[in-house]
Amino acid sequence: MTTILTFLQEVLIKTNTDIFGLLLHWYSKGPENENIKLAVRRNIKSKALTVLDLKTLEEDKLLCVTK
Repeated sequence: MTTILTFLQEVLIKTNTDIFGLLLHWYSKGPENENIKLAVRRNIKSKALTVLDLKTLEEDKLLCVTK
């Protein structure tokens, strides 16, 4: 998991990317036939992101990692 944290932080530092979104969703049909209704959108600074944030990611709740 630490490598995922490092990857997300590096993407935000070394590119023009301001926000990196993570979403967990299980498709019952397929991406082309299903609309995703977001329950929540949570913003978190990349420096504050922890392994616990990733381990507790809930379905259909968007986690936006920002610079």
